[in-house]
Amino acid sequence: MFKAIFGIIASLFSIVFNLLGAACHLSAAAQARKEMNEEIARIKNEADLLERKRQLEQQTKSRK
Repeated sequence: MFKAIFGIIASLFSIVFNLLGAACHLSAAAQARKEMNEEIARIKNEADLLERKRQLEQQTKSRK
């Protein structure tokens, strides 16, 4: 009987630790996704700035 109770407790601990591990993986994935979205926004902003710079240079050339 002691073995059965100990086995049940060990199984519960295993389940809890597996759930904690899964929660950590989900948290890390959410953080990685947030960082990726920030990087995409930064790249889009940089592309917009480069396009604006190109347009201004083209306007300057056409005025000359």
